Amino acid sequence: QYDINDDSMVYATFSQGYKGPAFNVFYNMADNDTLPIGPETSDAYELGYKYATNNLIVNIAAFRTDIDGFQANNSELLDSVVITRLTNAGSVTTEGFEVDFMWQATENFVLTGGVSSVDAVVDEFSCPVGLTTCDGRSGADLPFSPDLKYSVTGEYVMEMDGMDVYFNSSYVYTDDIFAGAPGSTAQTNPEAFLPEYSIVNASVAFSFDDDAYRISLIAKNLTDEKFVTTYSGD
Repeated sequence: QYDINDDSMVYATFSQGYKGPAFNVFYNMADNDTLPIGPETSDAYELGYKYATNNLIVNIAAFRTDIDGFQANNSELLDSVVITRLTNAGSVTTEGFEVDFMWQATENFVLTGGVSSVDAVVDEFSCPVGLTTCDGRSGADLPFSPDLKYSVTGEYVMEMDGMDVYFNSSYVYTDDIFAGAPGSTAQTNPEAFLPEYSIVNASVAFSFDDDAYRISLIAKNLTDEKFVTTYSGD
């Protein structure tokens, strides 16, 4: 960590993670299913910058995480039937950047927001026993990881005698994702490709007794956006 001045600093971190061995448990498991799968380990690096004044806070970070022995549910061919079991699916890398801010624009209005861009890929895919269709799956996107996500929120406070009224609105964007198994792609499993979507929310809150308690009215998804968050495969 290095303090540039009283308002800002640069930092760097390195950390390691460990997820212990795991077991498959299902009703018709065979003897070989009682063996545990291996642990999952990770090395994480982050470089960031922080800036703060009386009315503005900004955080910027670039990061990378390397994961070995990635534990994930995976398809496998067993007795001519495709099943799903927990496996060490391979090695994974996630890298990108994040930016978030809070700006006190006026005494009564605060604007906050953030954006993250993440490239998460399966570097090396471990083909399950019995499957011969794993060619080209290394380099596929990691499931349930949007490349881009951002949001912005505004809040205005109306001060009144004995009560404050908070008006709040937010916009949240989520990029398209792939919801298939690790190593599969939108080309091999197009039904699991889930499109991008945006959500608009709003609320009004009535605060009493120096904010000792509030009554809030909350509206979510004001534009009635229809979107899909997961895909089960049938």
